[in-house]
This record gives sequence, C-alpha cells and structure tokens, in this order.
Amino acid sequence: MKIIMILALVLSVSALSGQSKRQAVEHFNQAIEAFNQKDYKTAIQEYSQSLELNSSFAKAYYNRANAHLNLKNYHAAIKDFDEALAIDESYSKAHLYKGYAYMQLKDQKKAILNFSKAIKADPELEYAYSYRGTLAMKQGRYTKAIKDFDKSIELNPEKSKSYLNRGLCYLSEKIYDQAITDLSTALELNPKLSSVYASRAKAYLKSKRYDAAITDFSEAISRYEDAYDLYYFRGFAALMNDQLDMANEDFAQAISIKGDHLPSLKNKAITSMKLQVYDESVDDYSAIIKVEPEDANHWTNRGIAQLNLKNHEAAEKDFSKAIELNPEYAIAYYNRANAHNMMDNRDLSCEDMRQAARLGYKAAFDYIPSVCDDLNPSKK
Repeated sequence: MKIIMILALVLSVSALSGQSKRQAVEHFNQAIEAFNQKDYKTAIQEYSQSLELNSSFAKAYYNRANAHLNLKNYHAAIKDFDEALAIDESYSKAHLYKGYAYMQLKDQKKAILNFSKAIKADPELEYAYSYRGTLAMKQGRYTKAIKDFDKSIELNPEKSKSYLNRGLCYLSEKIYDQAITDLSTALELNPKLSSVYASRAKAYLKSKRYDAAITDFSEAISRYEDAYDLYYFRGFAALMNDQLDMANEDFAQAISIKGDHLPSLKNKAITSMKLQVYDESVDDYSAIIKVEPEDANHWTNRGIAQLNLKNHEAAEKDFSKAIELNPEYAIAYYNRANAHNMMDNRDLSCEDMRQAARLGYKAAFDYIPSVCDDLNPSKK
C-alpha cells in the first residue's frame, strides 16, 4: 500500500474547548511525526493518548488504523476504521482502507462491499475502483473488472497498474488486440513492469503474431532465466513459426528446468520428429511414456521413430503395445505392417495391412496389393 505523508493537524484553540482538547491535538501531531518516520508503534501510542483525551476524534481513529495497516495488524485496523465511520459514515477513505484490510485478510466479499461504499461516498476515489477491479479480476468477473479499470484510468490516466490489469482481463477474454494495446501502454508508463513482456507475448502468440511473441518471450526470459514456462511458450511460438531448431532448444531447456512438464516433453517430441532427428524422438517419447504409459499414441509415435532408424524389431514391439492398448487403432496396424514387411514377415504384414484397411485407414488400401498379392497363389 502506498503510504501518503500525513500532515499535522493544526486546530485553533477556539475550535477546541479545554486543556484536554489541546493535549489531544499535541499527541495527534506527535503521532503524525512518528508515522511519517515509519515508527508506527510510537504513532499508535500517540494516537491512543490523543483518543483518550478526545474520543470523538475521527481522524485519529483513521490514522491509527493506517498505522495498524502498515504493521499488518488488519483486525485492529478494521476496528479503528469502524470507530471512524461510526463518527462519520461518509468518511470515504475509511471505507476504502477498511476494504483494503479485508482484501489482505482474503475476505473478498467484505472488501468489495467496502470499496463500493467508498465509491458511493466519493465517486472520484480512484483507488477504490482499481482495488475492486483487481478483486473482480481474481474472481474471473472480467467484464466487471474492465469497467472498474476503465474508471480508474479515467481518473488517473497515468496509472500503469490499471492498464496492466485491464490488459490481463482482455487477454483472459480473448480480446487480444486490446490486450496488446493496454499492456503496451502499461509498459510505456512504467518500463520496470517486467511481467508485462510475458503477458503481451501470450497475446501475440494467441493472435498468431509469432515473431512479436518470440521477441517478447526473449525479453521476459532475460529477466526470468529459470522460468520453464517462458521457454515452453517461446518454443511453441517458434514451432508455429517453423523455427524448428529454436523450438527444439527451448523445449529442451524447459525440460531441463522442469523435467516432468508434459507439454514441453510432447512438443519436444513433435519438433524432433519434424527435424527428423529420430534418435532424439525415441528418447523424447520414452520420457513421455514414463508419464503416460497408457496412451497408445505415444507408443505408435516412438515406433515410427524406431522405424525411421531401421530398428524394425523395436518398432514392431511399440506398435504391438499400441494395439494392445487400443485394438481399434488403425495407424498402429498400418505401421506394424510396414515393420513386418521390412523384416520379411509378409504374411503378418498382409494381415496387419488388411486390418488397417478394415478399420478405415485409407492409405492401407493402396498398399494391400503390393503387400498381399505375392501371398495369393492365383496371382503367381
């Protein structure tokens, strides 16, 4: 929470009656001096003495509540804000920071209620809109959040955080152009918002602007070198952009940081197959199979890599495992037929090719004559 320097309260003696009131103001001003020096415990003590002398001093309750906030004594802060509001229900900032205290206590319902009361008391209170919008965003109520951030930006056009959060809402709503515009504005207003690069990169990625996505992911990686997800997303953008070497390296880096990240493992395998680096593909699919051993696709893909490496027996075993897991898997029969054919098991090859055709795999129909004709005596 941004700390605003509190100015000393100067009251004329005529405005207060009696020595106790003058002493209350003295303690109040001493409390402000301690608060501004970030000596919050002393500030609380001085505000307490002031309130002992003048129990209707709403500003003292409010300021003591803010001292409690800075010490993260949120329940004590709420109690003091309530005291201030009991004296002056229209005290907009008391509603605001009471809401902030509830927000820190993870009580979003009460926080939103108090932010709304603050706005009712003072419709120009920008922080109330930005805080309420932040909670709506966390709750997935993006349309409501966007409206609050709209008002926050209207009241404070230089507030980078509101542009950032509105941009994140647009990103979640799949309104990518507006997300990019807001995130870019947030970065222009505050170049230190390093988290913007990754978010804007995702918006570029979703809108298929792969070069821009790669640039932003690279910028994000330069700031967060151990973030496996950034390497994964940059790798995915590179894969979509046919920059296969970069994609392969990025997926490998993501895996080196988080070895069980399945999306990186799967896309690394796809990329190594596209690069025709089949020994890597075998290793990639082997790693995937350890995580998802019941998926017939993984066994089939590793079998295809083995087939390209001319490891025909290993390929046949992988295709057989895939068929065991999914007896209706036509492409596994088709590829096992090829493996059998390479090992001169013509009868088994023909049987598998026919089964692939029966299951509707169109390419199998073209190969049945060449695979099966030599087995038919009438054709000799």
